[in-house]
Amino acid sequence: MKLIQWIWKGRGRREADDLAAFGAALVSLTTQIPRPDERRADPRILAMLPIARIERKGSDIACRIRNISAGGLMAEVSTLPDADEAVTVELDSGRRIPGAVAWIRDHNIGIRFDENVDIRTIFAVEKPRIGFRPRPPRMEMRCSATVRIDGIYHQVEVRDISVGGMKVALRCEKAIGKVAVVTVEHLPPVRGEIRWSEDGMIGIAFDAMLSFDELVSWLGKRIEIASRMGSVQRP
Repeated sequence: MKLIQWIWKGRGRREADDLAAFGAALVSLTTQIPRPDERRADPRILAMLPIARIERKGSDIACRIRNISAGGLMAEVSTLPDADEAVTVELDSGRRIPGAVAWIRDHNIGIRFDENVDIRTIFAVEKPRIGFRPRPPRMEMRCSATVRIDGIYHQVEVRDISVGGMKVALRCEKAIGKVAVVTVEHLPPVRGEIRWSEDGMIGIAFDAMLSFDELVSWLGKRIEIASRMGSVQRP
């Protein structure tokens, strides 16, 4: 019980509600790599984790962590990597953990960390400031979109996206704090607030986070479109 209280110490109610949307992840206190058919014999605690990003050579993969230990993790992924492929897991806190793919089964994978991690540091987050929400990992993806600001529509290019927001190419220095409505193919219009503007880019924080399934479905459609375009362009 003390460990559970320690993990949740400093987490605001709003943050806990946000994380709950992604489902419960099992946290193992061992150094074993989680397995898909693992029996829950080891001491475990329920915790909430947002989605993470898996960096691999040439692309990023969205994942939802199902089970994590000091030695590795099991995750549901949007795209399957290769067995034994070197990857880096980026958590919502910004922490990056290098490792390699240990096993693959259906849409789940196991990742072996290069070095054991201290589970406590993964959950040791500072108490969030009022109005502050940790930034989820971003997926690099370029596509066209429309952004409406003050009733004016702008044709833009999306540079990256997460469940919590996106970065688009638009020079609009005086737009910080304004409401923006983003329309991207295969996604319903998303309302948010412009949080920053720099070097011809703006960052939009969504009013309501996308679900993991929405993001994965959208990424899948973008990859499918890119694959079709690539096959058409081949001689």
